[in-house]
Amino acid sequence: MSGPVDLAVVGNGRVAALINSHGRLVWWCFPRFDSDPVFCRLIAGDEEKGFCDVLLDRQVDAKSQYERNTATVVTILTADDGAQVKITDFAPRLRRSRDCRASPCVSAPRNFTAIPSGARWRGPAISPMASRPWCG
Repeated sequence: MSGPVDLAVVGNGRVAALINSHGRLVWWCFPRFDSDPVFCRLIAGDEEKGFCDVLLDRQVDAKSQYERNTATVVTILTADDGAQVKITDFAPRLRRSRDCRASPCVSAPRNFTAIPSGARWRGPAISPMASRPWCG
């Protein structure tokens, strides 16, 4: 990965994820900030691994921005026929309780919506690093 980096941060006080302007999740440590990264594209060098993304058939454009006054990032992928996929990335901050385990309390949810509903897309495409088992 070379050149300028344009990343959005999504977090909730326990975890944070970095998402590029094309909606690719390129960094995410789980279940805490100081944990090993689950996705670590930023340190994968020239290898295409360590990320999670959505692939829209015949994609020609991608736009990403924060929703006003939130830590929610919305990315719109557009195909050459005008079909779109909307990706909403956020990390909810949940109340701490004795029942709270790592998975439901620190996840970084991704919501996908096809606009119109007939848009053809694949995803999320998960390309983990091999040795940790997710990163190496």
